[in-house]
Amino acid sequence: MSSTSLELQPLELLPRDLLRPLGAFEELFCLFDQHFPTNGALAAQITGHTTVQQWRDALDAVQQRHPLLSACIDTTFNRVPHFRSVTSQRIPLRVVTSPFAQWQQEIAEEVNAPFTPDQAPLFCAVLLHQETHCTFILSSHHAVCDGSSRIFLLRDILLALSGHALEALLMAPSRESLFGAQQRTSTELGLPSFAAQRPPMPHVEGIKLTTEETTALQRRAREEGVTIHAAISAALTIAGRAIDESWRNNPLRIMSPAEIRDILGLKDQCMISFSGGEISIAPGGSMTFWELARFAKVGPLPSRAEKIYPG
Repeated sequence: MSSTSLELQPLELLPRDLLRPLGAFEELFCLFDQHFPTNGALAAQITGHTTVQQWRDALDAVQQRHPLLSACIDTTFNRVPHFRSVTSQRIPLRVVTSPFAQWQQEIAEEVNAPFTPDQAPLFCAVLLHQETHCTFILSSHHAVCDGSSRIFLLRDILLALSGHALEALLMAPSRESLFGAQQRTSTELGLPSFAAQRPPMPHVEGIKLTTEETTALQRRAREEGVTIHAAISAALTIAGRAIDESWRNNPLRIMSPAEIRDILGLKDQCMISFSGGEISIAPGGSMTFWELARFAKVGPLPSRAEKIYPG
């Protein structure tokens, strides 16, 4: 008989290096990642004179600020995975100095490299460094960081790079705990986790809209009564079904995350802090581009498209 239950386990009863149990969303990403790795990554192009050591020091400072940047996922303590603190491991920083390096290739490498959940840290960084400019890439396991968190981390790195002192943040509860949900607990021993097999190398390209193109897109979306998010969702749906048979022959589910930090009372913590909803687009539809965009707009919480995948 299973001894897993929905009870609130006092954190003071945990071993000192266990930070807290994973919330439901965090555990979902932990399990999902073992079969379908979903590393998140953010790339930023920075202009100005910097040294590699300055970037190393800034990355160390940010790691000291956010507890989950020095953590792994322990699945052996019991059947509920826990974040375990590991303060002895720095975030790896791979430096590329070739003037011919392409950030698209480097970020494809990072997205394609699965993390091992029980090995901290669950973050990696790449620096394409030149004397007067550089590109910084930060990637992470999805159970410890979402898109908004990576933006906060990049901001913190730039602040540290500029000489600002960073205040250490406390470990935040999971989003489910902040909503008042009971934490699942267990008295049974857990099982070791494993890293997923390396998936096929993705193809990454960068698309930059001009100011005029952005303004035109905003104006037309407003005229059609849709959001830019909905227009991008429609464009990806049409393009994906034009080049991939599985997209054409199966329902297409569009997941639209919505930031809920304000609702949860969170600020700059690095964690999973979004909710969202899905719409499903049946195969063989005959909707026009703007009809499809309007359909995407009326789906639940259509704030930003982060994952689009065939069902």
